[in-house]
Amino acid sequence: MQEHKRFKIPRQIDSSLYIWRFIRLKDLILLTPPVLISVVLFLYIFPNLSFQIRFFFSMLPTISVACLIFIRPISERGNITLFDYLRYRAEFNQRQRIYYFKKLVRK
Repeated sequence: MQEHKRFKIPRQIDSSLYIWRFIRLKDLILLTPPVLISVVLFLYIFPNLSFQIRFFFSMLPTISVACLIFIRPISERGNITLFDYLRYRAEFNQRQRIYYFKKLVRK
C-alpha cells in the first residue's frame, strides 16, 4: 500500500518568534516591566502588611498584563491577543466618521 502525503495548512499566518508553545518574545518583553513592578511592590512598598495581602496587591500589575497578553478572544485566530483585539477596536472606533450631505438646489 502506498501512503498518502499529509500537509498541514495553517489557519493564520504569524511571523512572531515563539519561545515556547504560545509564548512569544513580544509577550515576554511586555510582561517584564509589570513583573519588576510587582517585585518592587512586594519588597519595598508593602513591607508592614501580612504576606497574603502583600502578595495579592503586588501581583495585580503582573496578573492584569498577563490577562491582556494570554487571553485569546477569537478562537479561530490564535495569534490575536486580548490586548491586540482591544487596540484594533479602539483604532477602528477612532476611524469612524460621520458625514452630513446637503442636497444641492439648482436654480
